[in-house]
Amino acid sequence: MFKVGDKVVFGRRFGEQTLGEIVAVNQKTVKVRQLESRGTRRLREAGVVWKVSIGLVRLVDLSEELARLAPVDVPRTAPVKNEKPVSDDLAARRKAAGRKAAETRRRNAARKLAS
Repeated sequence: MFKVGDKVVFGRRFGEQTLGEIVAVNQKTVKVRQLESRGTRRLREAGVVWKVSIGLVRLVDLSEELARLAPVDVPRTAPVKNEKPVSDDLAARRKAAGRKAAETRRRNAARKLAS
């Protein structure tokens, strides 16, 4: 049914659908390299390989998929300066979370010494 190199869309029926390319075919699963970023809480960049059940994969007509992915022209009221890529924002959030965890550890250690 599927062969290496096929362009597919994978994901749950009413969930997030992601464009990918098959890199390996097994009896019940396929390995798909995603061709677009995926995720909202945990962002996965293009290039990640997923092991996906065959029931969650469907072949895609590339002309339909390209139409779906075509950017929509949304006029901005003012140009955005110094717009950071998503990966920079993610790195900043991780750094802040690390600082918060370190502060919590220091506070807990101080409480333990005080008691």
